Amino acid sequence: MIHQGISMLSAAALSLALASGDAPPPHGPPPEAFDACAGKTEGANPSVTFHDKTLDGTCLSPPKDAGETRLFCAPPHPPDHS
Repeated sequence: MIHQGISMLSAAALSLALASGDAPPPHGPPPEAFDACAGKTEGANPSVTFHDKTLDGTCLSPPKDAGETRLFCAPPHPPDHS
């Protein structure tokens, strides 16, 4: 249940970030998140490396109104930015 909530929040963040259209999303998934799910199906569980941290995640589809169609890798918990 918590995982679904976090996944929905990730998808909502992507939707809001991509809605502006002019600038890259400030808090949307980074390119590595999209790369990790390239060629995979929704629900796949890839690992993704951000800088020096490797996280396991789940490939999710963005909301239909996000203006983005690629799957992205969402971690089960928000990454620690410290």
